Amino acid sequence: MCHDGCKLGSLTHTGGLAIDPPWEFPVPPESQAVSCVHVVTEGRAILWAARQSTPAGAEDWTFHCGAARHTTGDTRRVHVAHLMRAAPSLRDIRDLPLDHEAWRADPDSAWEVAALDKAG
Repeated sequence: MCHDGCKLGSLTHTGGLAIDPPWEFPVPPESQAVSCVHVVTEGRAILWAARQSTPAGAEDWTFHCGAARHTTGDTRRVHVAHLMRAAPSLRDIRDLPLDHEAWRADPDSAWEVAALDKAG
Protein backbone atom coordinates (compact mmCIF):
# COMPACT_ATOMS: atom_id res chain seq x y z
CA MET A 1 0.00 0.00 0.00
CA CYS A 2 1.30 3.43 -0.90
CA HIS A 3 1.20 6.24 1.66
CA ASP A 4 1.97 9.97 1.29
CA GLY A 5 5.32 10.60 -0.35
CA CYS A 6 5.83 7.14 -1.88
CA LYS A 7 6.82 6.53 -5.50
CA LEU A 8 4.40 4.92 -7.96
CA GLY A 9 6.46 4.28 -11.07
CA SER A 10 7.83 7.65 -12.14
CA LEU A 11 5.16 9.63 -10.23
CA THR A 12 5.25 10.62 -6.59
CA HIS A 13 2.03 10.18 -4.64
CA THR A 14 1.68 13.30 -2.48
CA GLY A 15 -1.74 12.94 -0.90
CA GLY A 16 -5.23 11.85 -1.75
CA LEU A 17 -4.80 12.82 -5.41
CA ALA A 18 -1.95 11.91 -7.72
CA ILE A 19 -0.05 14.67 -9.49
CA ASP A 20 -0.44 15.16 -13.23
CA PRO A 21 2.15 13.31 -15.28
CA PRO A 22 4.60 15.40 -17.32
CA TRP A 23 2.98 17.04 -20.36
CA GLU A 24 4.39 15.36 -23.47
CA PHE A 25 1.86 16.35 -26.12
CA PRO A 26 3.18 18.60 -28.94
CA VAL A 27 0.70 21.41 -28.16
CA PRO A 28 0.16 23.17 -24.81
CA PRO A 29 -2.54 21.72 -22.52
CA GLU A 30 -4.75 24.78 -22.98
CA SER A 31 -4.79 24.34 -26.77
CA GLN A 32 -8.24 23.70 -28.12
CA ALA A 33 -9.10 20.67 -30.20
CA VAL A 34 -12.26 19.69 -32.00
CA SER A 35 -14.19 16.78 -30.55
CA CYS A 36 -17.68 15.39 -30.98
CA VAL A 37 -20.61 15.60 -28.57
CA HIS A 38 -20.49 11.82 -28.28
CA VAL A 39 -17.10 12.11 -26.54
CA VAL A 40 -17.56 15.46 -24.75
CA THR A 41 -21.09 15.09 -23.38
CA GLU A 42 -21.93 11.38 -23.69
CA GLY A 43 -18.56 10.03 -22.54
CA ARG A 44 -17.94 7.74 -25.50
CA ALA A 45 -14.38 6.55 -26.09
CA ILE A 46 -12.06 8.39 -28.46
CA LEU A 47 -11.49 6.03 -31.37
CA TRP A 48 -10.23 8.43 -34.04
CA ALA A 49 -7.78 11.34 -34.01
CA ALA A 50 -6.12 13.57 -36.57
CA ARG A 51 -3.29 16.09 -36.51
CA GLN A 52 -3.54 18.56 -39.39
CA SER A 53 -1.32 21.42 -40.46
CA THR A 54 -2.97 24.79 -41.03
CA PRO A 55 -2.17 27.35 -43.74
CA ALA A 56 -0.76 29.63 -41.01
CA GLY A 57 1.84 27.01 -40.05
CA ALA A 58 0.08 25.88 -36.88
CA GLU A 59 -1.67 22.58 -36.24
CA ASP A 60 -5.18 21.42 -35.43
CA TRP A 61 -6.07 18.27 -33.50
CA THR A 62 -9.41 16.48 -33.81
CA PHE A 63 -10.59 13.66 -31.54
CA HIS A 64 -13.88 11.84 -31.94
CA CYS A 65 -15.81 8.64 -31.34
CA GLY A 66 -15.05 7.07 -34.70
CA ALA A 67 -18.49 7.57 -36.25
CA ALA A 68 -18.34 7.87 -40.04
CA ARG A 69 -20.03 11.27 -40.24
CA HIS A 70 -20.32 14.23 -37.89
CA THR A 71 -22.17 17.44 -38.67
CA THR A 72 -20.98 20.86 -37.56
CA GLY A 73 -23.62 20.69 -34.81
CA ASP A 74 -21.99 17.53 -33.46
CA THR A 75 -18.64 19.22 -32.76
CA ARG A 76 -17.31 21.09 -29.75
CA ARG A 77 -14.06 22.92 -28.95
CA VAL A 78 -12.36 21.50 -25.86
CA HIS A 79 -8.94 21.86 -24.23
CA VAL A 80 -6.53 19.08 -25.12
CA ALA A 81 -5.76 18.64 -21.40
CA HIS A 82 -9.39 17.70 -20.67
CA LEU A 83 -9.31 15.04 -23.37
CA MET A 84 -5.98 13.70 -22.10
CA ARG A 85 -7.36 13.37 -18.57
CA ALA A 86 -10.42 11.55 -19.87
CA ALA A 87 -8.42 9.30 -22.21
CA PRO A 88 -4.80 8.87 -21.03
CA SER A 89 -4.19 6.45 -23.92
CA LEU A 90 -4.01 9.53 -26.18
CA ARG A 91 -0.42 9.79 -24.97
CA ASP A 92 0.27 6.85 -27.28
CA ILE A 93 -0.30 9.11 -30.31
CA ARG A 94 1.50 12.21 -29.06
CA ASP A 95 4.06 11.73 -31.87
CA LEU A 96 1.41 11.47 -34.60
CA PRO A 97 2.96 13.16 -37.66
CA LEU A 98 1.31 16.23 -39.13
CA ASP A 99 -1.44 15.44 -41.64
CA HIS A 100 -1.95 11.92 -40.29
CA GLU A 101 -4.84 10.16 -38.61
CA ALA A 102 -4.99 7.45 -35.97
CA TRP A 103 -7.81 5.05 -35.23
CA ARG A 104 -8.57 2.00 -33.13
CA ALA A 105 -11.43 -0.49 -32.85
CA ASP A 106 -11.97 0.07 -29.12
CA PRO A 107 -10.19 1.75 -26.18
CA ASP A 108 -8.09 -1.38 -25.51
CA SER A 109 -6.83 -1.74 -29.09
CA ALA A 110 -3.55 -0.36 -30.40
CA TRP A 111 -3.70 2.79 -32.52
CA GLU A 112 -3.25 2.40 -36.29
CA VAL A 113 -1.80 5.36 -38.21
CA ALA A 114 -1.95 6.56 -41.82
CA ALA A 115 -1.55 9.75 -43.81
CA LEU A 116 -4.76 11.75 -44.18
CA ASP A 117 -6.44 11.52 -47.56
CA LYS A 118 -6.24 15.15 -48.75
CA ALA A 119 -8.44 14.42 -51.76
CA GLY A 120 -11.47 13.35 -49.72
